[in-house]
Amino acid sequence: MPAENPSSETADSLQSDPASLLSGLLSAAGRRQLSSNSRLAYQRTWLHFFAQCAAESLDPRHIPLSEAQKSYALLGDGKGAATLKQIRAALAFAYNHWDLKNPFSKIPPPLHQESQVRYLMPADMRRLLEHLKTDGAGYGGRLAFHLANALFQTACRFDELVQLRWEECQRAGEGIVAFRIKGKGARFQDIPVPKSLSRDLLEWRAFQEEFKKKRIFLEQGIDFGASTLLFAGYSGAAFSNRAFNLRLRAACGRLKIPVITAHGLRHSAATILLNHSKKNLREIQELLRHKNIRTTVRYTHVGYEQTRETAEALSQVLDG
Repeated sequence: MPAENPSSETADSLQSDPASLLSGLLSAAGRRQLSSNSRLAYQRTWLHFFAQCAAESLDPRHIPLSEAQKSYALLGDGKGAATLKQIRAALAFAYNHWDLKNPFSKIPPPLHQESQVRYLMPADMRRLLEHLKTDGAGYGGRLAFHLANALFQTACRFDELVQLRWEECQRAGEGIVAFRIKGKGARFQDIPVPKSLSRDLLEWRAFQEEFKKKRIFLEQGIDFGASTLLFAGYSGAAFSNRAFNLRLRAACGRLKIPVITAHGLRHSAATILLNHSKKNLREIQELLRHKNIRTTVRYTHVGYEQTRETAEALSQVLDG
């Protein structure tokens, strides 16, 4: 006797199984070439969302607006603006993948008071980089200096540089002239590398190669020497944002300067260019790769003296 075909209701329940839904989303994220950090963040959101739906016997794909509001409140409870933005992006990705209306798009994000962005001006930035360079004799110290130096001189994002491999460095002779990085939207771009940074990176490579000869292994047997990352951590994997920020915090504390994070190095680069060079906002926008110049404005901070000079210029116009 032939097996009965499952009813449409049974088939639909199989498709809404959390494990099946998660598997499909992770496959879609892989095809979109999202960064490993984004995939992990999206996966956390999806798992929490599916757990909430399961507790209320709801199909995640067809959730009423009232339930979506409750779910969003739980997902975003105690989270900062950046995390909330990531949660909304993960949910939007899911509904776009399912080709369904996104009920969360109708929920306005909560208003957050924008936190004060910390950045350094030239004198403090020079002191910080010099301190990191002279303070770090071991691998971790050298790594912190070279990563901070590269983040500042290229104004790249942390995730972009820690995923960068040596073979993605564009060369002219022995020197490194550009980084080919995968930025937002999985687009590859060439980021110019200043000559001084190129020299520092070649020294770093020589040091890293010597370190690799020690044949350091993880407990799982992963060979550090096989890593091709520019800024590999002790395990051979990408250096973590938390570990790097802890080193920055310690260095800023010793120097008694404002404590900044990895992202603060990018803000510092933009602010220094605006205040201490002849570069305008459009040029800085190109370096930071912002689609909207309003984002660039938020990244840059005009110093008091420059503001005063602008006001004096207005006064001089009146004086004729």
